[in-house]
Amino acid sequence: MLAKNVAHQAVLRGYQVLYVTAADLLLDLGGQETARTLERRLRHYVEPRLLAIDEVGYLTYDNRAPTSCSRW
Repeated sequence: MLAKNVAHQAVLRGYQVLYVTAADLLLDLGGQETARTLERRLRHYVEPRLLAIDEVGYLTYDNRAPTSCSRW
């Protein structure tokens, strides 16, 4: 709820905001099949002024990540 409220207040103040859950973010990035598509999706996430990632500590995630992601 806190992340949603922060994101909402940022929108009210005119900021571009992207709200996503950690699980959805990892599923999206992990589903990219090439380094090029992964890079495009990463740009999507860093484009807004505020990226609100909710439920970061809510679930357990393994350490698997696309190797191209390590430089980000």
